[in-house]
Amino acid sequence: RPIGRPRGVVVTRMPHTCLLAIAMALALAHSASAFSAPGLPRVLRSRPIGRPRSALSAAKMLNSIESPPSFPRLPPMDLRSDERIRLAQILERSTVFDLLAAQVTDAVQDIGLHLGRDVESAFLRVQQKTKQVKDKEEEAATGSAKPKKKLVVLGSGWGAHALVKIIDTDKFDVVAISPRPYFIFTPMLAASSVGTVEYRSISEPMRASNPFVDYLQAGATHIDPDTKTIQCKSVHEKEEFEVSYDYLVVSVGVQSATFGVPGVKENCCFLKNVDDAIQLRSRLVAQFEAASLPNLTDAEREALLTFVVVGGGPTGVEFSGELFDFLRQDVRRYYPKLVSFVRTKLIQSGATILETFDKTMQQMALNALKKEGSEVILKGRVSEVTKTTIELSRDMGDGTRESQTLKYGLCVWAAGNSPLPISLELMARQDDEFSKKFGRIQVR
Repeated sequence: RPIGRPRGVVVTRMPHTCLLAIAMALALAHSASAFSAPGLPRVLRSRPIGRPRSALSAAKMLNSIESPPSFPRLPPMDLRSDERIRLAQILERSTVFDLLAAQVTDAVQDIGLHLGRDVESAFLRVQQKTKQVKDKEEEAATGSAKPKKKLVVLGSGWGAHALVKIIDTDKFDVVAISPRPYFIFTPMLAASSVGTVEYRSISEPMRASNPFVDYLQAGATHIDPDTKTIQCKSVHEKEEFEVSYDYLVVSVGVQSATFGVPGVKENCCFLKNVDDAIQLRSRLVAQFEAASLPNLTDAEREALLTFVVVGGGPTGVEFSGELFDFLRQDVRRYYPKLVSFVRTKLIQSGATILETFDKTMQQMALNALKKEGSEVILKGRVSEVTKTTIELSRDMGDGTRESQTLKYGLCVWAAGNSPLPISLELMARQDDEFSKKFGRIQVR
């Protein structure tokens, strides 16, 4: 026993690999304990973990920021506590090693599935291209080439994208024309505007949808069914050109309807494509940065951080939910001093939101918005939008309407859709009044 060492202490020499293994085990135990719920047993146990169900109650939420009574209630939320509770519930009948094994297995299966699809897709494309080249050589040698019919697809939305992906290019010469060069998964557009998902995760270039389809980035300005020609205008040089067709598929979609309200196009943000989402995300951050300046009063900060959504349809309600998640998670983290100045409002012209949905879903969505702290203004009609104010008339419930002026910092317009000019031109050519009234387009 060396001098100065307490009696009973034995020192052994261990290989570096053993020390590294012990260090990794301790690090794993420390990281696992960081995500465990209060009072959760040690996760590095060989037997399944059992806990009384009452012990899985949520930890007390932290809310260190005081808000005035007039501030719409944002429920305090500690994300780590929520994660701990969920993890505790999962670990009730499993060990941490079972979870790690399941995650690794799922990841390996997903990677294998995607790699298999990519290899199969590449093989089929090479095979199809080789067949096309061979057929063209045989037709050129025998002189029996049959010209393919030309199919023109206008648009890059759901219908156009689905058709382009499955069209048989051996039978048709396909040309896709659209000013937007990509397909966008619109249900996730609201989430991308606040950074929940990235734009490339919800979009696909039209050229990548089918490499055997020609794509022209332009907008259709005129269609002549008699001569079967389309007048187009490029989005780059604004040059006009003509495209002929044998078959025409019109899938141009719609645009945001402003209903002739002054100031909407100049002062509001929309949610129709990726450019709109990028602009909206930049505007959101700019509002908080502007409100952080020290020379502003509390009233000015409140006006800058008042977010108004016009329209209680699926787009408006979805964005309101995403906006609340952004305020609850990111704003509390990066702008904690500004949380008490945030206001969210939703203006709907009808008596309820989500009018095309079931009444149960309407009430659930309305209750959820109110619970999140949003002020829902029903039967309110916007008459004008300026740079800093919104003029609206509000139904008071007794048959009278009251004019009101709202100061705001950012307004998202999601009040409805309207046809594009090319669709209006086609509808104007209809012979019967029924088609003109209800927007029907006759096909040949």
